[in-house]
Amino acid sequence: MRRSRVALLAILVAAGVAIVLLRHGQLPWASGLRDINGDGHVDVLCFGDSLTAGTMEGTYPADLRANLPAGTTVVNLGRYGEVTAHGRMRLRGALEENRADYVIILEGVNDHCENPDATLANLHAMAMDVRAKGAVPLVGTLFVSPKKTGEEKQRCYEALNARILQMKGVVPVDFAATVHNRWDELLLKGGVHPNAAGDEAMADTARAALMDASRRGRDLLAN
Repeated sequence: MRRSRVALLAILVAAGVAIVLLRHGQLPWASGLRDINGDGHVDVLCFGDSLTAGTMEGTYPADLRANLPAGTTVVNLGRYGEVTAHGRMRLRGALEENRADYVIILEGVNDHCENPDATLANLHAMAMDVRAKGAVPLVGTLFVSPKKTGEEKQRCYEALNARILQMKGVVPVDFAATVHNRWDELLLKGGVHPNAAGDEAMADTARAALMDASRRGRDLLAN
């Protein structure tokens, strides 16, 4: 009888610990992603321009949501034609309206690599605003088909992407590597926007980066 009581007590204690961990997103099977801000649910903001907003063929945030476990909210905050200077201002309001755990920033194509230093500075400022709100920033690399940009502009994007991948305090999402040399397969004829297959590929890349962010999240924000 005593052993039974001890065993029952152990089960109850374990259950209590599990409930606490579940509430704070520490159990990997709870939602697939850690609840960074401890509010009881996991929220992902996908912020950017038309590459995020999507086309008639779909959106990568929708495909991302379909590939994440139940209990995860994915919000599409893409805006057509936006440049990083405007996105930098808009993101501040979005962070006030949405209590996010993770924010994926994919913006800069509309800057046309005319001033890569300014683009990088805006992306960095956005990431720091995300960190200031206690969420994990993820910053995506940029892609445009060489048929659209030409070789010189393509080299500019490649150099900018290398700097994005080296940004401190963020988790990179290497969308450019996903699309590279698969332009006709993953992009629409315009050479900028992903087609349905491209959205799926981007969602897979974003999901892998989110899982990395979930593992590193609180340690990343502490540094």
